[in-house]
This record gives sequence, C-alpha cells and structure tokens, in this order.
Amino acid sequence: MATKFYLASSGTPAATVAASAYWTHDAGALLLAPCSKTKTSTAINYNTHETGASSWVQRHAQFVSSEQLAAYDFTAADTIKFQISPFAVGVLYIALSVRVVSPNGGTVRGILYEGTGPTAIDTSGFVNRSIGAAGAHVHVQNSVSMSGGDRIVIEVGALFPVAESHLYPYIGDDNASDLPENETGTDNFNPWCELSPTIADYSAAATNVVLNVI
Repeated sequence: MATKFYLASSGTPAATVAASAYWTHDAGALLLAPCSKTKTSTAINYNTHETGASSWVQRHAQFVSSEQLAAYDFTAADTIKFQISPFAVGVLYIALSVRVVSPNGGTVRGILYEGTGPTAIDTSGFVNRSIGAAGAHVHVQNSVSMSGGDRIVIEVGALFPVAESHLYPYIGDDNASDLPENETGTDNFNPWCELSPTIADYSAAATNVVLNVI
C-alpha cells in the first residue's frame, strides 16, 4: 500500500507554510490550497499561468495536507510518485518539492524531495508528466522523522531553462479517474502525489493506542 494525496484547486490550507528555499521565484497567481488523501471534488482547471525568466525555478502552487499524519521515519528506501497534466508555451520542466512540517506549518522537519522531471512539458497540448522518467518513482533524498500530527507540504512549479515561457498545469480532484503513471496520456484526470509508505492519520493512530491500553 501507499499514501496518495490529491491536489485541490480551491479551499483553505490547514496551515501557513513558508516557501521552500528551492524556489527562486513565485508565480504571480500563486495557488495556496489543501491536499488530501481523499478527493474533495474541486474542479479540474489550469488556474496558474505565468511568464518566467531564464534559469528560474518558479513555484506555482502549494498544497498542505488537511490530514495530520501518524509518526513515520522516512529513509532513502522510501519513494515518491507524482503525476500532473500540464501544457507549456516554451521550454519548461515540472518541478516538485515535498516536505514534512509541524502541525501549524511553522517548523520544517525535513525535505523529502526537491527536483525537476526529466522530460520537457509538451507544447502541443495537455500531456502527462512525472517527476521520474515515464511515470517512474524517485527516491526520498533525506532521512526525515515525521512526528505524530505533522503534515505533508507539496509545492509544484516549473524550471524555466529559457525566458518567456508559460506553464498551464491542470489542478483539481473531481474526476472519477486519476492520471495514469505515464508521460503519454492526454486525459485531464486527477493529478496526485504518492508516498510509498502507508501512513495513518494521527487521530486514528491515537485512538488505536487508547484502545490497546484499555
């Protein structure tokens, strides 16, 4: 099993989290929204669109997990998968940051992954892109201890190798189907980010402890 997060196109994040230092700039239409292990039926649309300069790694959206999660120790053996359906004007690569933060977002426990996908975003239409080659996973980059109650923060953007490019990523979770694990699909299904371990909600973990004690 694994833990998959869906990216909402609207809503209020559960915590305020500062941007990762990975990003050189923010898009003017930065999206701040929740992500969740369950679909919240927000409309799938491309609600970010921005021009970037050469060598920018620009943040377009931040998603904070609505769920507080049970404790877990991430290692390099753990993996991350990410699927999104973007369209580009110019040369662009999807960029991703995944971090663990405290319940209120004020403390960063650690960075799980930060980097760009290996395949340039399609310029002829909306086509699947992954953070690993052709839908493959990437390994967690740092060992991070997540405490009970912590949250996952997913930030999505793009690398601009040249100036005057535009990114149109589809965001939302109201489709019955999720994007498949490839870089060829053209359907506007739900984008998602998946961590390889199965991580319970913090409230559920706490309840189990109480029941075991009784």
